[in-house]
Amino acid sequence: MRQTTVTISEENDKAARIEGARQLGVQPDEVTVVQVNKATYIVSKKNAPGQFDIVIREDKMGAAIKTITPPLGNGKPVTVEDIKHALADLNIVVGIDNQVIEKIVSEVIDTNTPKNNIQVAVGEAAKSGKDGRVELKIGRGAVNKVPSANSMVKQGQIVAVRVPPTKGEPGRNILGEEVAQHGKDVNFTAGDNVIVTEDGSTFIAALYGEARSTSKDVSVENLVKVNKSGMWAKMSIFPTLADNSKLTFKDVCATLEQTGIVHGIKEDLIKNVIEAGETARNLTLAEATLAKDGVDARIEFKFRLNGDDPETIDAARQAGSLHASAILKEMVTAGDVLAIKIPVEEPVHGSTVSGDTLFGSKPKDKHVTAGTNVAVLDDGLTYVVAEDVTVSYADYVDGSLRADEPLLVSEDKLRVYLSVHPSSESGRMLTMEMVEKLLSDRGIIQRVDLNAVEQVLSEVASKNMPIHDVVVAEGIAPERGEDARIELKFQQEKIAGTIDERSGRINYKERESIQSVKAGDILAVKTPLKHGKEGVDVFGDIITAEPGTEKVLAPASNVEASDDGLIFTSEIEGIVILTQDNKMWVAKQYEVPGDVDYSTGNLSMEGSLDIKGWIRSGFDVRASGEIRIGGGIENATVKAGGDIYIHGGIIGSGEGSVHAGGNLTARFFENARVHADGNIFVRDDILRSTVSANGSIIVTEGKGRIRSGSVEAVKGIEVNEIGSDAGVRTRVSVGMESKARKLLDDLTKRLTDFNRTRAKMDMTLAQYVKNRTKKALLQKTSHKLGKLAKLRREIVSKEARMTKYRKELVQKMSENEIEPVAVKVRKTVYLGTTVFVYDSVYHVTEDIRGKVLFVLNAEKQSIELVV
Repeated sequence: MRQTTVTISEENDKAARIEGARQLGVQPDEVTVVQVNKATYIVSKKNAPGQFDIVIREDKMGAAIKTITPPLGNGKPVTVEDIKHALADLNIVVGIDNQVIEKIVSEVIDTNTPKNNIQVAVGEAAKSGKDGRVELKIGRGAVNKVPSANSMVKQGQIVAVRVPPTKGEPGRNILGEEVAQHGKDVNFTAGDNVIVTEDGSTFIAALYGEARSTSKDVSVENLVKVNKSGMWAKMSIFPTLADNSKLTFKDVCATLEQTGIVHGIKEDLIKNVIEAGETARNLTLAEATLAKDGVDARIEFKFRLNGDDPETIDAARQAGSLHASAILKEMVTAGDVLAIKIPVEEPVHGSTVSGDTLFGSKPKDKHVTAGTNVAVLDDGLTYVVAEDVTVSYADYVDGSLRADEPLLVSEDKLRVYLSVHPSSESGRMLTMEMVEKLLSDRGIIQRVDLNAVEQVLSEVASKNMPIHDVVVAEGIAPERGEDARIELKFQQEKIAGTIDERSGRINYKERESIQSVKAGDILAVKTPLKHGKEGVDVFGDIITAEPGTEKVLAPASNVEASDDGLIFTSEIEGIVILTQDNKMWVAKQYEVPGDVDYSTGNLSMEGSLDIKGWIRSGFDVRASGEIRIGGGIENATVKAGGDIYIHGGIIGSGEGSVHAGGNLTARFFENARVHADGNIFVRDDILRSTVSANGSIIVTEGKGRIRSGSVEAVKGIEVNEIGSDAGVRTRVSVGMESKARKLLDDLTKRLTDFNRTRAKMDMTLAQYVKNRTKKALLQKTSHKLGKLAKLRREIVSKEARMTKYRKELVQKMSENEIEPVAVKVRKTVYLGTTVFVYDSVYHVTEDIRGKVLFVLNAEKQSIELVV
């Protein structure tokens, strides 16, 4: 139906008229407008014909006028002919009700109101056929009426038939088409173990079993029962079935196969039961084959220990409950069988009735090895005493068969021990003749004690207990020579620099190997070494004696040795000095009662210096021996061939330096440059100083602090605190000499510079390659770029050589260090401290409190903290 009225939302009736006319498809003067509320208007056509809609039922058995409307204004009303033409256009030809059509047209015209849902055509209904049904071939519908058999079916047997519904008398729909009315079909499906033919009419059993039906389906229960472990399968056998057919052997086997039963089927039993023709319930028709476990390997021993199984006795020995000396062993000879290994028996696998493998447990092998004087025959299983063994005792120790000889020669070949066991069950026991033959065969001739042999054989026989390690032959041990001795004729005193725990002062009265002597005094007497006395082993071979150890005392300045090198005499009056490497000299000692300043000038001498006051700034003091300073050192240059002892400390400004050929001891360093070929001992502080030692640096007795600067020691550093809570930069290093460290740092810096230079050259050359097509650029710069490339090659070559040298230097310094070195801190390491151990570095990023040790982890090549 065409639209004749619309509802419009606009601000006024004029706007509503225009919009309504547009939607209705007419001019604004062809519509009327009625206001419903402030912004809603109903717009209708002034003149419009009546309209109607005809709808056909989905089954085409009826048609109706959904709506019929009167005309608007001067429009034409709907006529009967209009409706008939519309029915004809829709091909509606059957069951048209003309009276209803005429009536409804008249009513619409008369009342000028629309009408709805008026049926105007009805088809001719068909008569229904018979409903479908199911005919069961089991139970009451079975041919065999015996209750125990009327539900039993086999594979391929019909269990039900579906009878389809019939067609009734036909009718016609409103379009004149013939319409049939069938009976209702039955809703029936196939359940478990039932299949349906393609036309859906026949239901057939898929296997032998008991058929069951409901109003909705039919199924066949599989009578095969299998236990969870798959050990057996059971089933009831009914020889006669619901259709009076006979169950066959093939039917039973097919059902078992469909159920997954493939192993252990008792075919003879099935055949016998079927031939007997009698019902058999819960018959076991299949059984699993059990697996057979493997058998562990074992050792069959041919000897006994303590009259018992060797494994049992050895277990007690290994556990400590039986002492080895209390074990009685049997005597065996060459070729005797000690044991036979019985190898493993592999498992035999079984199967469940469904074919799953049942695994037998794997056997355990038994490992036994041929130990001392034991051989294995070609079969790899038989263990015998080796052919070259005359007499031995059988033993089994921790999986190893042994044949221990009665004679044992000590490692130094100075003693021969005999072990004897009482006779075994076989009656065999060691005899004197056997022992004599053993001694002879071994070539043992020196001081053989046959009486001891006879005594031990007799004692074992009488006590029936084993006796071990009786000495039956002895050699003569060599006598070592006497060591050389050096007798010092002067008093050796304690190491200088010892700190008094009460006062904290350094006691300079204690001096290392220092003693005043006069010209002609005997300093030392040497007693030469003596050679030893040769020995003889049990085989009669000579054993060379070890000579005594030589001792060397090397005379140096002002010391004279006698012609035979045994007496050492002082040539001058002075102090005698003995070093750790046994060098001895006599040095003159010079004493400065006050300061080294303008009143004394610079000092340089052979011998030792004793300065009671200070060494003032700008002065130079040198001595071949030790230097002792009662005050301290300012910004001066001081060098000693021996030790330097400072009662106070060193206060510099970075210009002077202090060098000790031995150890150096002081209370403190401040802004100082200090080196010692030996050790450095500082009581309180090392502040803003550059300090190095080829030995150790110890700063622990007083405050024991290292703050700022650089401190290096080849053999380790021990200190109370490093750095400060202000985070000052402090560097400590161990593991290489300062010269080596400086060389290593210089190599590292030069390698870095080379790397930067090469990178700049690469950028320039890369830019050249990028612009190589520009001929003008090539012509102008080719010569310079060629020289640059040549220079780069030289730098790369030098860089490679320096890298190799640096690596060799680090490796050499590591190899030269006999003992591991470390930085040992007793109290605190503050933020800002850098620790070097060899070539590895550790940056302290937060305060570390308490004892800590910085050591090198050789595997990781990194510093490790040990708390």
